[in-house]
Amino acid sequence: MLVPPRDLSVTALSEAVHAAFGIELGSLQYLPLGFGSHHWADGKRWFLSVDPSSPELRSALSLAVRARRLGFPVAPRLSLQGQPLAQIDERFSVAVYPYVEGTAGRFSDTFNDDTATLIVGHLAQLHGLETVRNRMAPFARLPSPEELRVPDEGPFGGMVNVLIDSHVSALRAAYEQLRAVEADHCVSTHGEPHPGNWLTTSAGLRLVDWDTAGMAPPERDIWLVARRTGLDAVGMYEELTGRPLDHQLLRHYEVAWLYSDVVADVRDLSQAVVPDADTEWQLRSLRDVLANLASA
Repeated sequence: MLVPPRDLSVTALSEAVHAAFGIELGSLQYLPLGFGSHHWADGKRWFLSVDPSSPELRSALSLAVRARRLGFPVAPRLSLQGQPLAQIDERFSVAVYPYVEGTAGRFSDTFNDDTATLIVGHLAQLHGLETVRNRMAPFARLPSPEELRVPDEGPFGGMVNVLIDSHVSALRAAYEQLRAVEADHCVSTHGEPHPGNWLTTSAGLRLVDWDTAGMAPPERDIWLVARRTGLDAVGMYEELTGRPLDHQLLRHYEVAWLYSDVVADVRDLSQAVVPDADTEWQLRSLRDVLANLASA
């Protein structure tokens, strides 16, 4: 996020980290990075990620910790209680990472051939970490278009509802398509392996931002890599793993990405109290994503 949360002090953050991890932080600098999480750095010692608390976040970061042994995941440090994150207050939790020097791309960048080849191999390793065969509906928890409407209040409530209502046909088509999807082969996935989450370091590629990691079909990761390279990432993955991918499911995950972005933008805009750099970005994102969904 571009600005720190208004209701969280640096003092409260530092005290929570000291109590849970035994780390005495120095001077924290807020880093306007990414979307969804708030980030601070303590020089080049520690990188802090703050999010609203949820069981899903704890589960995702626990998967990152288990994946650490693969070498390329940047996983959080465990607390003194052996947990991947710690509660700051009734709303926020913090995860603490070792500071990793490297260069990240941008979401819209493309991978060069060598990088794409390495990434497909890394994801095949990750997907082999844990496997579950269990019939599931991967998009069952997505809210319906009607549930996306918010109270017509606050600085953005009315604007959000106008946008949702004007794109309700595209939202309905995507929702109906996704809620009918089923899968029966789930693996440990990262969820967002786009160029912005791969760091090029002196020790090789490292994968960051495990906040949405979880058990899902492998198509959840591979569709995004396939869209960012001129190589046949799907064919490469199938050759490495010996498992064919479902091309229709790859497409479903692309649509689900757009729909999930709508959900996140609506949630954040409906909770905003005053306009700021984040809400400006989110409103622009919501308009763009809805337009992309309509043409998908």
